[in-house]
Amino acid sequence: MIASLQAGVSFGRSLGLAATNAAISGLAAAAAPVIGAPAAFAAAGALQGVADAAILGADVGHAAWVGAIAGLTTYVAGPIIGGGVASTLNGGSFGRGAAEGAYSVAAVLAIAYTSQAVAQGKHDTQPTYKLTAKAQRGETKGGGHTWVTFEDSAGNQRSVGFWPQPKTVRNVLDAVLGVPGWLRRASGPLDHPSGKVDAFHTWTITQAQFDSATAYIQGYENTQWSLCVNCTTFVIGVLQAAGVSVPDGLTTYGFPDPNKLADWLDSLPK
Repeated sequence: MIASLQAGVSFGRSLGLAATNAAISGLAAAAAPVIGAPAAFAAAGALQGVADAAILGADVGHAAWVGAIAGLTTYVAGPIIGGGVASTLNGGSFGRGAAEGAYSVAAVLAIAYTSQAVAQGKHDTQPTYKLTAKAQRGETKGGGHTWVTFEDSAGNQRSVGFWPQPKTVRNVLDAVLGVPGWLRRASGPLDHPSGKVDAFHTWTITQAQFDSATAYIQGYENTQWSLCVNCTTFVIGVLQAAGVSVPDGLTTYGFPDPNKLADWLDSLPK
């Protein structure tokens, strides 16, 4: 009876080890493209060592180290031994087959690390842009003007602001109800016609943020200008599209206010 129980326990442990090792092997295969084959083999070996030790009641820490070393050794030595055996079975020499296996391992490692370096290099060299919000204060509440300037890594500037079409605002009713808008663009800083810039702030943004802001600007074509949708509404929208957090409350009597935006720009650390 006792022998039967011991046999049952042993069989149960064997099944547990087999199932655990199969699961870990699957995880290693899935992780290899992400963390690299050597790391995946070492991690799989460590996990298998821990699982074996837990099931068999052995030292888990020691088993993890041994398993990691065994996994890495398997990754390197497997193709070498396999190449030697295959060469021998095909009538060749074990040494030549082992050398070819070693070459294969070296080539795979070289390709993996080169690909990783290239990917890292591409990541490090992603272009960045500078986005500057500018404001001219008005003499009255709600007066003034705001606009944005983009600058690429070569120092080329491109600016855009949102205005009413010239000579379309004839009275207050036009400003309230809205008139055709005008995206005024320029290759350069596009300073206010008065030449005055009272406040500004510059953010460094990524290619993705630049693309998002550019798409937002393109979507402003044919937008009606009004006191509710004015130059400051436009600038706030561009900043938010670029991922910049803009506070609420930059309004006067409910209308977006260039002066309030100017105050906020001045409050930001330079």
